[in-house]
Amino acid sequence: MSVQAMPGTNPHPLRAEVRALLQAAMAVFTFTVVIGILNGTDLVDFDRKRILAHVHGGTLGWITMSVFAASLWLFGQGELTPGMRRAARALTVFAIVALPVFAFTFAFTYGEARPIIGSFALAAIIGFFAWVTIRARCMTLSVVHIGFLAAVATSVAGGVLGVLLATKIATGREVLPDGGADAHPATMVVGFLIPVGMALAEWCFHWEKLKPAGRGGFLQIALPFLGGMLLFGVGAYRIAKMGKLALKLHQDSKAEKERLKKEEELKNPKVPPLKVIGYFLLCLLGVLLLALVSNVIHNGGRLG
Repeated sequence: MSVQAMPGTNPHPLRAEVRALLQAAMAVFTFTVVIGILNGTDLVDFDRKRILAHVHGGTLGWITMSVFAASLWLFGQGELTPGMRRAARALTVFAIVALPVFAFTFAFTYGEARPIIGSFALAAIIGFFAWVTIRARCMTLSVVHIGFLAAVATSVAGGVLGVLLATKIATGREVLPDGGADAHPATMVVGFLIPVGMALAEWCFHWEKLKPAGRGGFLQIALPFLGGMLLFGVGAYRIAKMGKLALKLHQDSKAEKERLKKEEELKNPKVPPLKVIGYFLLCLLGVLLLALVSNVIHNGGRLG
């Protein structure tokens, strides 16, 4: 597989790193497709661990590594300092190792290995976010750039939720607010996949020369990114649980409503301190990501 520059242009300075990430993504993609076909045709009855490995092989494996490759291609154009080149190369190697290993860990254990290895995967995601943020401050940003910037920022939030959830499952400690498990996939769908899809569609239309983003293009990406951050902060505080309870209360009789209400009060007399701290830190992280991305776009990256 070869990543070629457009005719009449200089070769991309990070073409080797982009190629390596895409090749690794394709290898993980092959794994997820094989598992999906075998499971979908009922030829093999996989347990929950293997299914989780299949799901995270997609989200953490080929999708995230492809987003990293696209980010290097977009934000690596132009002059790069030797330090930024070395950082991109180191992050590429780290991500190619850490992300697939963490995804495959789901197939073998629910234990402490998952949050430990997950912390390394989270470090790779944070590293790429930092690299993209630094590069974005000195570039003219198109809708495509903003879309991938938002996606990588959401990956940080999703990674934090994922590591906390793995810690809770492995140790039993209440480090994640109620509803955090439901907020994790919701955040990634709204704040990660939707901006990536919009960015790729925009890239297809303007692949020859990306145009600076206007206000409409900015809002196009900002709204789902903001929605993802809201799900990250508010959803982690029992939104899913409250929704399920509301549905039951609507369907049950008046007496059943009272019984469920009393049971809920008995089950949740107070919120444990760890959950309060966890909720506060998650909201703080969401606010910081919003502020950082907004600052990069308005003060660093230039809009049309």
